[in-house]
Amino acid sequence: MNFRLLGLTLVGLSFACVAGCSSSSSGTSSPTDGGAGTDTGGLSGLIKINCYKATSKKCDIKGESTSAGADSVKASCTSGGGTVVDHCPADSLQGCCLISGLGTCTYDPAQASALQGACGAGGGTWGTSAP
Repeated sequence: MNFRLLGLTLVGLSFACVAGCSSSSSGTSSPTDGGAGTDTGGLSGLIKINCYKATSKKCDIKGESTSAGADSVKASCTSGGGTVVDHCPADSLQGCCLISGLGTCTYDPAQASALQGACGAGGGTWGTSAP
């Protein structure tokens, strides 16, 4: 995994969410909506999409402002071998790097240290519980 690219992605996430992000949650998500229903997950104005990729041992948390954008992210997730999930799994979680509620979780102990370093350098918050 290219952690320099990951760091740049994390920094990019922070810029993508500077307008309209808040810490309050509105709406709910149903188990059948793939995590991208009306649940903003604390991301005011954004639809939250969680993409779990077992082969790469990660879960990406993305936000889109439109249903069409969310559908595109979901399609990209599944075509890339991922599964759209309501929440990133807690089992075997090593840690998550979040910037304004968006980011990446890793399930690979070998990736955790580098991701944690890139997270801090990119202005993210590292945590060991699933968002």
